[in-house]
Amino acid sequence: MSELVEFIAQADPVVLMAVVGFIVGVPTVAWMVFVADADGRRTRERLAGLPERLGGTGLKEVKKATAQLRKADAPGANGLMDRLVRRYLPNRELLAARLMRTGRTFSVGDYVLACAGVCIVVTAIAYFVIGLSLLVAPAIGAAAGIGIPHIVVGRMGDKRVERFNAQFPDAIDLIVRALRSGIPIQEAIASVSREVGDPTGALFRQIMNEMKLGVTLEDAFWRVAESIRAQEFNFLIISMSIQRETGGNLGETLYNLGKLLRDRRQMRLKIKAFSSEARTTSIIMGSLPFVIGGVIYLMNPEYISSLFTDPRGLMMLLIAGGMMSTGIFIMKRMATFEI
Repeated sequence: MSELVEFIAQADPVVLMAVVGFIVGVPTVAWMVFVADADGRRTRERLAGLPERLGGTGLKEVKKATAQLRKADAPGANGLMDRLVRRYLPNRELLAARLMRTGRTFSVGDYVLACAGVCIVVTAIAYFVIGLSLLVAPAIGAAAGIGIPHIVVGRMGDKRVERFNAQFPDAIDLIVRALRSGIPIQEAIASVSREVGDPTGALFRQIMNEMKLGVTLEDAFWRVAESIRAQEFNFLIISMSIQRETGGNLGETLYNLGKLLRDRRQMRLKIKAFSSEARTTSIIMGSLPFVIGGVIYLMNPEYISSLFTDPRGLMMLLIAGGMMSTGIFIMKRMATFEI
């Protein structure tokens, strides 16, 4: 054991950090990509292929025609950054779809500028205020610049989907009542866009705008589904597509769908209540080392400063961070259930 400690003390800290990061990070990332979300990935792939299978080549032509009218990729306030991002950033379409899911007018260039700003601010605080070395401060700044905006945008999108799921059964019931009264489906959708609040009302208004451009009803629904990426909205489109192909009572079909969505939401809330203890435990266990470390730093900075200045302390922080990240991710996956 002493020989191992002596070897770590004499080795290059940069090489040691790279080796430990590789040993800890590669299995974690591989497990996250290939094992943890395998079922969810297969479900998303099947749902992504539904528009083409149900809409055929006509939907592809609609996408090409309406893309010019919608200007979905128009540059925001930072035109120069948007042009640079459009030219050099890989997988820009995925990032643009993620930003569109929030319902805000963020462009990809705005997002990249926000990432750069967070990185600069955190690096400056870590170097000038906390006193970390030039090796550690930029690494922490880069991690914060990538992670914080990603988490914020993802949370904004999830909040919007949650609000949509809470309103969507009522919107379906409104369509069902309109259909049973003899009102056409187009007028029923227009009534939802007027009487239901955002984000559901905004999505149905977008459907109406698509139809005014000459897009068919089903293709307009698929176009709007790309901006919300909610399974419940896809259920509505699939039900309408099946009813159009096989015939039957659309009002009764949508009534059953609304009841199914309400039961699904109730089950999700029950599972959230049952798993609240596990989620609270993971939050407390994940935040406790940072809280205790901050208290010790305020009470006796010299006592804990060796963790940030000594190579062995940096190595310990790196190993602890990797182990904590893996543990928090596993606990989160154990407390998350897909319905």
